[in-house]
Amino acid sequence: MRITEESKVFILAPVKENDSIENRISNLVKMQPLEPFESVILEFISELSRRILSNNLYRRYPELIALAFWMRKSHLKNLEEQYLEMRRGRLLVPRGVVLHFAPSNVDSIFIYSWFISLLVGNSNIVRVSQQRGEQINILIDLLSDLLSEENFKVIQDRTAIITYPHNEDITRFLSENCNTRVIWGGDETIKRIRSVPLRANATEMVFADKYSLSAIDARALLELSNTELNQIAQNFYNDAYWFDQMACSSPRLIIWSGVEIEIERAKALFWDTVEQIVSEKQEKLNPSVGMTKLVTGYQYSAKGFFNRLSTNSTQGTYRADLKSLDLPFREIHCGGGFFLESHVENILEMVDFVDIKDQTLSVFGFSEEELRKLVQVVRGRGIDRIVSIGQSLNFDNVWDGYNLFENFSKEITIKLQSKE
Repeated sequence: MRITEESKVFILAPVKENDSIENRISNLVKMQPLEPFESVILEFISELSRRILSNNLYRRYPELIALAFWMRKSHLKNLEEQYLEMRRGRLLVPRGVVLHFAPSNVDSIFIYSWFISLLVGNSNIVRVSQQRGEQINILIDLLSDLLSEENFKVIQDRTAIITYPHNEDITRFLSENCNTRVIWGGDETIKRIRSVPLRANATEMVFADKYSLSAIDARALLELSNTELNQIAQNFYNDAYWFDQMACSSPRLIIWSGVEIEIERAKALFWDTVEQIVSEKQEKLNPSVGMTKLVTGYQYSAKGFFNRLSTNSTQGTYRADLKSLDLPFREIHCGGGFFLESHVENILEMVDFVDIKDQTLSVFGFSEEELRKLVQVVRGRGIDRIVSIGQSLNFDNVWDGYNLFENFSKEITIKLQSKE
């Protein structure tokens, strides 16, 4: 591999003197995989959690705190139980080396896929964007310190967190040295990376641009007490405003289910409560965010997409009432609290507009039976997960239709002829 000064690979963690990417990868691929859920892996992940949660400075980063809660020992124990249940009666081994390409819009997402890969025993190479946010730099500093400790040397030897400018030669070199490639990013990013071939027996998972929505039963919402309504609004705020509504699982379209008079009453109650939480939680938005929402709203109004806009303020929630769910509304997205709205009489009517790009449906007021019926009639044409409002950003070992435990593992079969 030819590396010029302009395309230099920077090894961010673990840092070693006089190290090169060629030497690091060469050593990493020689390492034997670890045992799934080996104690040193659990200690490493839970220690990172402890260091985040014990530092009050990190409390202003809700995404970091959510990640730290996911990494707690109690949750790791739950993940181990799920893994063992899945593995029951099967022979699963780590795939070897997993190469992760982290996204730039929600850059901490790579931690989840890396740690699930690590939990099942793999070595990992992680390429992060050069346009990193403050939170990812905090994480990398924490990881670098942790990986430098002697008791975590077995993980240090099996880890490389790197960054480099877009360079096909480097991507090819890394791809030739992995057993599984994981790509997070927009459609164009994925196309560019997938144009670089993998070794013949390697596998790949891609997590492309997705769209997410919420569905609320109007009558169920109207029956809530003030305390319960505040909790639902708080949960919705967490789903929508963490990552500035830019995560694939952040809701962008709100579907109201019920009769019109109840929907109008429910919308007024819900949005008034959400507005109060937004004003309490957020400092004044950058004027450019508000202007972007305003311009987006007017742009698509001019195209005939909306019945009406909430133009009284761009500082809080900015809502647009869709004329039709047949319109190409998924292209309308600027983040910052811009919500499309529509309504149906029954949640099963959603089958008419669900798309393959739809990922998370966060819901309130529907029975599991209704939701199962919706999934059955959609028949795989969209919706990868259905969760309660407030759980949209909760990462799970099944994501975008992939069971990560299974995909980061290789299944071995043993079938012996019985002696007669």
